[in-house]
Amino acid sequence: MSQNQMTHNVCAHCKTNLMYQAGATSVKCGKCDQINTFVPAQMLQMKCYVCSAILVFPQGCPTIKCICGTIITFVPPVIQRQHQNVNDQNIQNNESKTPTTTTTP
Repeated sequence: MSQNQMTHNVCAHCKTNLMYQAGATSVKCGKCDQINTFVPAQMLQMKCYVCSAILVFPQGCPTIKCICGTIITFVPPVIQRQHQNVNDQNIQNNESKTPTTTTTP
């Protein structure tokens, strides 16, 4: 990690935006003097599918809300795999139930 990389968060007390060196575990708010403690997390980003705003959020976040009001909920990979397995099973069942035609002389 570069020495000059900066990150941001919000003061837990007064909600002021804080900018600080990446990797810092605590930051004192310049407005209210609150000591904010942060656990460094890997940040991810994606585009809002409604307004195309870039959304930045910590890995593992279950839901995020865009500035346009859109709420995006993430489905855990385990549930996605279970859902895919059910879909695969349904496809196999439907294929085995495909009617066969026979002709009689």
